[in-house]
Amino acid sequence: MKILFLDTETTGLDIIQHEIIQVGYIVLDYDGYGDGNILVEKEIKIRPLHLESASMEALKINGFSAYDWKDSEPFERYANHLKEVLEYADLLVGQNLIFDLRFIKQAFSNLNMEYPKFPNYVDTKNMAEFLLKEGTVPSTSMDKLCKHFNITFSGRAHNALADCERTMKIWKILLKSVPQPNKFTFENPYDPYANKAK
Repeated sequence: MKILFLDTETTGLDIIQHEIIQVGYIVLDYDGYGDGNILVEKEIKIRPLHLESASMEALKINGFSAYDWKDSEPFERYANHLKEVLEYADLLVGQNLIFDLRFIKQAFSNLNMEYPKFPNYVDTKNMAEFLLKEGTVPSTSMDKLCKHFNITFSGRAHNALADCERTMKIWKILLKSVPQPNKFTFENPYDPYANKAK
């Protein structure tokens, strides 16, 4: 089974006004046992076309700077690649993943392109809700779950690839307590914040 851990960073929370500026993903070849084999780890910086509409708070959180993004290219450059990666996966895993998927769909719509056929997905935030009800974790937020489970990772939080790594490690831990997590679809999502922030 090919599991795709996915995360995006954006210039804000509004899918119409704001844009994706970073996509990270990890492809895991997973047979249901052990850790599985990582096939691909990739981070893509995407050039924003409407930086004047960006939320300064969002840019601060995800560490955007003109220098770090100086070699970035617009979303159009990566659209076909991302579509192929998404449709290749058997299962997606993310933290409040519907946020990312809606931004991806909007990015394709902005280009008048057909958006990817998103596979079913598992949400680590939904998995953590089971443990929150039992009182065994303090929160379902990624930052607090990582602190609770002493998760170490490369880079900085709220970087797309680092957040994929954090998500993968949390997912593996949560599977021990929630071995058959709920599966969702883009059409029938898990949407804990009703379009608010992660």
